[in-house]
Order: sequence, then structure tokens, then C-alpha cells
Amino acid sequence: ANESLSKRILIKLMNVAWKVLTLHNDNPVIVTYLLNGKPFYINAKHALPEMKLKWPYYDTSLTEIACFIESSFDHVIAIDIGANIGDTALNLRMGCSGKILCIEPSKNFYEIYV
Repeated sequence: ANESLSKRILIKLMNVAWKVLTLHNDNPVIVTYLLNGKPFYINAKHALPEMKLKWPYYDTSLTEIACFIESSFDHVIAIDIGANIGDTALNLRMGCSGKILCIEPSKNFYEIYV
């Protein structure tokens, strides 16, 4: 129960911090976030950190599936349509060494990718 309360308080504090960082700023504030131990650049307004706090294992199956597929086939290519900030591609990369094509039509994420 205490861990759950601590998690909820941490989520609230993170939300307040992000709102303060981005309140009067039309330009995206890019922050470094650790995703599965890897540095990852995201817009401070993005919900990924909050999602990972609420559901810490929501993306772990993808890495396991990618690893299984690569061990079953000689050549693997993944296509991430709607790549958003690239977190799915990072999880795929952790599970396989094949090529990954990310397609994201929003210009809002371009600065993060390059």
C-alpha cells in the first residue's frame, strides 16, 4: 500500500514538473529519459514516463517477442508505423539486431529523431 501511494505521489510530482517546464513554452522541451537503461530523448510533455510508472511491464513483451522471432528466422525486418517518439523501436532493438523502419508522419517528433 505504501509503495502504491509513493508511486502515485511520484506520478503527480512528475506531472507538475512537466507542466511547469512547458507552461509558457511553445517550443518542445526535450529531456533525457532512461528507457530500459538506455538514454532516450523525449518531449517533456510526453506521457511515456507516467505510463512506465503506472504499468512498468507494458512494453517488455515486445522485446521478448522480437528476440524469439529473430532466433526462429534468419532475417528480420520490423516496420513501426506510427513510431511516435521511437520507444517501440528501442524495445525492438533490445530484442533483435535486424533492420527497423520507423514511419512517423508528425513533424513534432522530427527534432527528436535527428
